[in-house]
Amino acid sequence: MDDTIKKLNKEVADFFGFEIVTADLHVNILNSRVEINNLLQRKTEKWLVGVTTKGKIYILAEDKFESESSHPKSHFYITLKHEIAHRYYSQFKKGGHPNWLNEGVALSVAGQNMKPPEKINLEVLKKYYRHSDEHIYGVGYFMVQNILHNYNKDKLFELIKLNSSKDLYFELNKMFKWLK
Repeated sequence: MDDTIKKLNKEVADFFGFEIVTADLHVNILNSRVEINNLLQRKTEKWLVGVTTKGKIYILAEDKFESESSHPKSHFYITLKHEIAHRYYSQFKKGGHPNWLNEGVALSVAGQNMKPPEKINLEVLKKYYRHSDEHIYGVGYFMVQNILHNYNKDKLFELIKLNSSKDLYFELNKMFKWLK
C-alpha cells in the first residue's frame, strides 16, 4: 500500500506543483460502514467511502467497497487519489470551503468524470459553499472543468486562495456571465 500511496501522491503533486511528504498523508483504512458512521458521528450514505478531515485520510478498505458501499472495488484507488487531492487543497485553504470547489478539484485531479448538473447558477454554488450531498460532485466538477478549460490552473489556484466568498462569487460572475 505504501508504494501505491507514494505513486498517487506524486500524481497529485504534479497537478498542484508541490509535494506533501507521503508520511504526512496519514491514510487510515476503515473496515465497515459502521466505522465510517462512527467517525462522522452520523448514518452515512452508501456512496460515501472516503473522507479527509483534520489532516487525515479515511477510506473504506478496498475489499469492502462492494459489500459496504455503492461503488465497485475498482474505484478504490481513484477514490484514494481523490482524498489525497483534498489534502493538497487544504494547503491552499484551511477549512476546505467552498465545498463545491474542493470536490471539483479532487474529482478533476483524480480523473473522475461527472455528469454536469441540471441547473447551475450562483445560487447553486452558494448552496454548496458548506453543504454537501450527492449533487455537489456534478456541480464542482462542472465548474472546475470550466475554469481549467477557459482559463488555467493558475486561475483555479487564485480562486481557491480567495478568503472571501463574496470575492469568489464576484470573480466567477465576471468569468462566466451565464452564472447569474
